[in-house]
Amino acid sequence: MAVEAGVGRMTIYRWLDRARIALRPHAGASLSRDWLAEQYAIIRSVNRIARLAGVSPSTVRDSLSRYGLLPPPTDERAPVAAARYLAGHPLTAVAEELQMSRRVLTCWLRAMQVPIHPPGRRRRPGTRPDGAQ
Repeated sequence: MAVEAGVGRMTIYRWLDRARIALRPHAGASLSRDWLAEQYAIIRSVNRIARLAGVSPSTVRDSLSRYGLLPPPTDERAPVAAARYLAGHPLTAVAEELQMSRRVLTCWLRAMQVPIHPPGRRRRPGTRPDGAQ
């Protein structure tokens, strides 16, 4: 629709919202943990598994990460990334500092078993919960 109208996707969403037209639910691709673990043990290629499952490589990578099936990263930036994130720095800031995407950083943190906080307001590094310095 966006291509036909010559506008961006967000414009279409805005128009639908203004017209009070409900969107169809989108569940996204779902790969079972057992199937994915088996394929990853055999194939070891995210791209080949994606072609086999008929999904994008990022879907496979995200699922492997979510299920804890990725090995810990060997990059020397990994421990720095974990320490910065655990110190309270936002994902975006850590990713920018280390010159990587948020998606890659999230996969690394999950592989290192670092809990990912849900988005929202968090305290700044170096501040106390009551707001005092």
